[in-house]
Amino acid sequence: MSGLTPLKKVVIRAQASEVLLKYIMDNNLSTGEKLPSERNLAEMLSIGRNTLRESLRKLETIGVLEVVNGRGIFVKDATSRSLSLQIETARVDFMELLGIRRVLESHVIDQVIANASNDDITNIGIRLARLETACAQGTDPEAFDTSFHHAIYKASHNHTLNDLVHPLAATFHELWKPLGRNDMIFSDTLHLHRELFSAIRSHDADSAKTAMIKILDMDEARVVTRMTKNSGTSPEH
Repeated sequence: MSGLTPLKKVVIRAQASEVLLKYIMDNNLSTGEKLPSERNLAEMLSIGRNTLRESLRKLETIGVLEVVNGRGIFVKDATSRSLSLQIETARVDFMELLGIRRVLESHVIDQVIANASNDDITNIGIRLARLETACAQGTDPEAFDTSFHHAIYKASHNHTLNDLVHPLAATFHELWKPLGRNDMIFSDTLHLHRELFSAIRSHDADSAKTAMIKILDMDEARVVTRMTKNSGTSPEH
């Protein structure tokens, strides 16, 4: 069985995650097989335990590993297709991605307030109504939520900004999925979506940004909660 290449002290969590993924592939580990202990992995990688735990949480989030308290670290999905995709996904830090999205969404709001037409605002309102109906009827709300936010991006009439934030938001939702589906995410933030739309309709940039930040704050809180629950450890600061 091949070993792990030690990483320099400047290693970032994404690199550690990549090395672990390649370790699984190089050693042809199957689903359910056990990895070395946390202590041994940290020593093999020449990194601290806290850095390793963050990497393990990330690999749990994207569905590759399962950390079972008192038993060890196990391969959850060893299919070649999954691992190839996850090597790319592991490069992305969930919370850093959310931070970038915060900055871009703020600029989107400014552009929407400056450039949105009456038709654009009407379209956003229609998408919001569909989201509200989906939540009320128990229909899958995810597509309607995505449609609502895409209507806002489109209303910015800034193609470059739209090209940046659109795939970023899509990536965020893809990374969210392995954490486990919870439609309460949408219903709990529904009133904030209404506040966001009302602020845009009133051309109130500050209130619109406040509503958007609250939505992202709730997303972040849920991500931290889910990652902590999955890993069985306390979030690190």
